[in-house]
Amino acid sequence: MALKINTAPIEEPISIAEAKTHLRIDSEDTVEDALLNALVTAARQYAEDFQRRAYITQIWELWLDKWPGEGFIKIPLPPLQSRTITAGSFIIGTEYRILSLGTTNFTLIGAASNTVGVHFTATGVGEGTGTATDGPFIRYYDTDDTEATFSSDSYFVDTKSEPGRVVLNYGESWPTTTLRPANGVCVTFVAGYGDDGSDLPQKVRNAMLLIIGHLYENREQVVTGVVPVHVPLGVDALLWQDRVF
Repeated sequence: MALKINTAPIEEPISIAEAKTHLRIDSEDTVEDALLNALVTAARQYAEDFQRRAYITQIWELWLDKWPGEGFIKIPLPPLQSRTITAGSFIIGTEYRILSLGTTNFTLIGAASNTVGVHFTATGVGEGTGTATDGPFIRYYDTDDTEATFSSDSYFVDTKSEPGRVVLNYGESWPTTTLRPANGVCVTFVAGYGDDGSDLPQKVRNAMLLIIGHLYENREQVVTGVVPVHVPLGVDALLWQDRVF
């Protein structure tokens, strides 16, 4: 199994203004803004890796060597999203599958045909009332590296479980095509609590602020002259509660 980031989050869960308030830095002081940006990103990456979760909406690829032996694929990095997006909100360069046409002409924004179920990579934000989803999508590759798409009619997207799952519908089975020796199956999925930092649990945001404070005050690998002590109910306590195993 391999995980590859497809589209990184467009913003961080903690703003520079929030970091400055926590660190008691004057809001008008911009001297260390670049450093603060880096610390916020490092804190988010540490917390995500520790919890094995995704925070702000992001798109990933899960690569498998073969189909699972059971009737579902477990999707890492919860929470898993399965979104319905209306024309006007499509993101250029993102892949979608048409759910409903409404008054939208999807051929104007990258679709090969104006047909429900067609996959396309958006070349514009779209207009009208049509809808599409940005995943999960499942592709597989045969021994000649020919790509095929597993029909979304064959599976159910379970966003309630953590981790989420793609589950075969009744009477369905995984394709019998002989796959290439490695990375024969790719699941593209959207993960995260939402598009805004306020969508995250407050305890995660608090943990990130503690990490940012620690990194800001300690800029070397080794602390000298003091005896480091973990704060009770600090980062570990806040992040352990919802850690995924």
